[in-house]
Amino acid sequence: MSPSTVRISMPFGQEERARVFLNLVQVYCEVKNFNEARKILTRAVSEFADTPEEVRVMLAQSDLAMKMGDTKKALNMLKKIQPGDRSFI
Repeated sequence: MSPSTVRISMPFGQEERARVFLNLVQVYCEVKNFNEARKILTRAVSEFADTPEEVRVMLAQSDLAMKMGDTKKALNMLKKIQPGDRSFI
């Protein structure tokens, strides 16, 4: 198994794991390392698909697009969030 496919079992719940992913994305964004932030978000999308944390990942993707200057992409991502989602404002 290659290092990129190794899964580490952590004693954290789904919400805490999502928070770790999103905090890492935020740190990469603060240091303007958008490529690494995008890689982490790509992994987060697959990790949290069809879970309550999926919307938080979508919000982070939209935020990253805004930080990279792609307003249109950011707005399109936000349009995918439905009124029934827990992060809908």
